[in-house]
Amino acid sequence: MPRVSVQRIVLAVIVVIVLGILVPPFINVNRYRGRIAESMSNAVGRNVTIGSVELRLLPQPGFYLENVVIADDPAISAEPMLHAEEVRADLRLRSLWHGRLELAKLKLTYPSLNLVRGANGQWNFESILWRASRTQVAPTSAPAEARKRFPYIEVDTGRVNFKYGLEKSVFSLTDTDLALWSPAENEWRVRIEARPVRTDVNITDTGVIRGEVNFRRAEMLRDTPLQGRMVWEQGQLGQLTKLVYGRDRGWRGGLELSGEMSGTFSELHFSTNASVRDFRRFDISGGGLLDLHARCSGIATLPRYALDGFACALPAGRGTLKVGGSLGPSASTYDIAVLAEAVPIDNVVAFVKHAKRGVPNDITGTGVVNATATFRRNGPDAASRVWTGEGKIEDAALKSEVLDAPLVLGDIGLRVQTPADVAAAKPASGNIRNARQPSARVGIPDQFLTVSQFALDLRGAKPATVTASLGTQGYNLGIEGPARVERLVAVARALGISAPSINLTGSADVALAVTGQWRGLPQPAVAGSATLSDVTAEVPGIAAPIKIATANAGFRGVQFRLTKMNGSAGVLRFTGDALVPRHCEEDAPCGPELNLSFDELAAETIDSLVNPARKQRPWYRLFGRRDSESVLARTTAVGRVSARRIAVGKLTGTNAFAAFRLQNGQLMVTQFRADLLGGTHAGDWTADFKGKAPVFNGTGALTRVNVEQLASLAGQPLGSGTLNGRYTVKMQGLSAPEFADSMDLNATFDWNKGTIRTFSLDGRSPLRLAGFSGTLRFANGKLEISQSRMQTPSGIYTVSGTASSSYNLELQLTDASGSAYKVTGPLQKPEVVAVREPRSTEASLAR
Repeated sequence: MPRVSVQRIVLAVIVVIVLGILVPPFINVNRYRGRIAESMSNAVGRNVTIGSVELRLLPQPGFYLENVVIADDPAISAEPMLHAEEVRADLRLRSLWHGRLELAKLKLTYPSLNLVRGANGQWNFESILWRASRTQVAPTSAPAEARKRFPYIEVDTGRVNFKYGLEKSVFSLTDTDLALWSPAENEWRVRIEARPVRTDVNITDTGVIRGEVNFRRAEMLRDTPLQGRMVWEQGQLGQLTKLVYGRDRGWRGGLELSGEMSGTFSELHFSTNASVRDFRRFDISGGGLLDLHARCSGIATLPRYALDGFACALPAGRGTLKVGGSLGPSASTYDIAVLAEAVPIDNVVAFVKHAKRGVPNDITGTGVVNATATFRRNGPDAASRVWTGEGKIEDAALKSEVLDAPLVLGDIGLRVQTPADVAAAKPASGNIRNARQPSARVGIPDQFLTVSQFALDLRGAKPATVTASLGTQGYNLGIEGPARVERLVAVARALGISAPSINLTGSADVALAVTGQWRGLPQPAVAGSATLSDVTAEVPGIAAPIKIATANAGFRGVQFRLTKMNGSAGVLRFTGDALVPRHCEEDAPCGPELNLSFDELAAETIDSLVNPARKQRPWYRLFGRRDSESVLARTTAVGRVSARRIAVGKLTGTNAFAAFRLQNGQLMVTQFRADLLGGTHAGDWTADFKGKAPVFNGTGALTRVNVEQLASLAGQPLGSGTLNGRYTVKMQGLSAPEFADSMDLNATFDWNKGTIRTFSLDGRSPLRLAGFSGTLRFANGKLEISQSRMQTPSGIYTVSGTASSSYNLELQLTDASGSAYKVTGPLQKPEVVAVREPRSTEASLAR
């Protein structure tokens, strides 16, 4: 090619590029905006408005349209059907040579599409499809011809909203990428990728839906032939339940769903494969991996939202669970058949381990389930339901480390009945009023599956009997007969029923009903009663086991009450009752409520029970080392204690009573009353066990205490009379010396009509007191008396001074005239010296 020709071509290309860049801004095509909108309106049969139009020549001739709005049918919705912020329309170059405008591609950026189903059941896009079926267009990739070719339509990051009449659905599709084109004559193909969301909740990780559908021309939407496939992946089960129900139902796992479809909207054949990887409840981490798989097929009638001839198969080990039948447009009509073919018990147990808290991770099962059932309903009234079926559980047994031996269930019959028939055969009961009828139903409506009575070996004198029934909302289990307590507790733990965590042995005669709900599989409620005998409980922190000779147990919900208890712990004997929780939520205060009575309650006895090695492990720490956390720091309990006699060393009292609360390492003792030292005591105490050494705080009052009895505790013949007082005290430690070293005591006292026998002021007789009142403080091993007033026959004296822990006195008595005495030395025989000579008396030592 000549050099000049090449230069001309290059120059021409440069000119075209320059013109493509410089010319469009100077060409005003907005005057054609109305004609473009009118053309689009005629094409879709809806009113179309356009904000602005801009010409584009490069890289391909076309237009930029902004704020494009397609109105909806006023009879269906007042909102726009489509709103797109930006639409790019590319023209076919060849159509320009033939003198006509033909669109090659339409790209909608950030569009919002409203799909509305009207009151007559018609969708707002049906009329557009009907209009398109009347328009003769060539396939998108067809060669140029007289007919216009269908453009390639692309949606980038769109949103699809759904409405039913005037009500806007909470469901929508976001991040929607869509492509629509015509691959062949009278055929269209749609490819879509979107994320389903709910507008009324904050939701993430619902996965991505990808699909591709081919459909052909038809007169009506319901007759439109279509064929396609769909995949739903990366969905998290918890977020998907939130998508469906509006809240997280607590299930976890990854969902993978794929399916194919063919037919028409009025008769759409489908087949799907669904799997959930690592299925479990949100608060269960053990039990190994559990993957669930299901295959389904059937015919969906989309206009009336019904399923016909559907069949689903769920593989279960070597067996299969099959469900099939038809579902009407509402729950008032259905015809469903269920078939369990050799379903292993171990597969059922594996599902329960991942769905219910409290079931041991190592539990396994043997045996199989074979059953058939049909469920039919042909009307809105409950009487139109007809449910039938029967089955059998064969050679069933459970194994777990919590069971000392396998739990053999044997063969168990199953029978399906219409709920009304079950109710007519056995009326529901709101509670267990008769302890001999534990299998009465407790608040679970619509029971339909009954289990034949079978024997259960609970190591009693004879096997216990078990009955059970299942409903649409929950289940009932009844147990009646003799049992060993340890076996009954082990069976409860194996079945995921909460039981006390301490070691229990003994005998019981039980009549119990266990009731549970399917929704969320919470801890079941237990109602009924049991008679206990010779029960032994090993409680951590107590040196001797607690033995209950006899007691009655009444069960209600997640608690049981022990009444008429007659028991002992070592030499300590008690009677009373207790309300004990069967189940405690994590990080929530939970403990027994006790009401116990003792003949004698001695500190020495308690110390021997909770501190077998007293020097190394004081009773406050309950088997804990000095540098470890006290058991009391993590124990919760509340209740009342009474005793005919109490003893703390030489100090004894009678008719004692106290209320207490122990929680988060804090012990509160209130209403502590006792007859003490010939008088009474009333006060409140607290103890903090969270530190290395417990800290005690107390306040109280003593009324009419006998001074002689008080003095006898110290072995000192102090005097006589009665004493009233109030005190506050704080101390800490793990032993008596530590208590004495840390004690800080403040008190007020009032000594009435008594004598001081160890010294006098007249030299002839013990010092008589008409009254002696004041304040004292004991701290750092020393007693300090201040602001005290002593009234004697010889006068009224103010008293101040100190006394050591070894009873050495340093006191000064001063009257109003200035006469004063100093009393020093040991309490038994102090020395009295006149500092100033009294007016009428001379001090002398008492003989």
